[in-house]
Amino acid sequence: TVGENVVMQGQEGTVTSIQLFYTTILTFDNKTIIVPNGQLSNNVVINLSRQGKRRLDITLKLPYTAAFEQVRTTVETAMSAQHELLKEPKARIGIEAMEFDKYEVIIQVWVNAHGFQDARYILQERIMTDLRSSGVIAGGK
Repeated sequence: TVGENVVMQGQEGTVTSIQLFYTTILTFDNKTIIVPNGQLSNNVVINLSRQGKRRLDITLKLPYTAAFEQVRTTVETAMSAQHELLKEPKARIGIEAMEFDKYEVIIQVWVNAHGFQDARYILQERIMTDLRSSGVIAGGK
């Protein structure tokens, strides 16, 4: 449908036109892509906006000196200040992987589909700033 965000043939953007023989999408970096409808009918098209919301996953790689409970508390505080995040489904924070010298924390939150990239950038910056200012990671107050 025109106006929806899609991924088709490796290209991500907003559908701007659907004609008899081709579909046009405008990528997020302002490229116009014209795709023959025959190719679309034989390939997967991923609709990123039809459900109205998307899950945003952020992975943090942290040294073991960064206490997980402090990381969790700091991230939860950062998320509570972020109005772009949806309250439902509930956000999740957990340890995704453990390696020799670090561990990975996964943050999964839900956002409105059309504000996905903005929410990603804003939340990542907020988390980084808060982790630094609280002393969880180097970079100082």
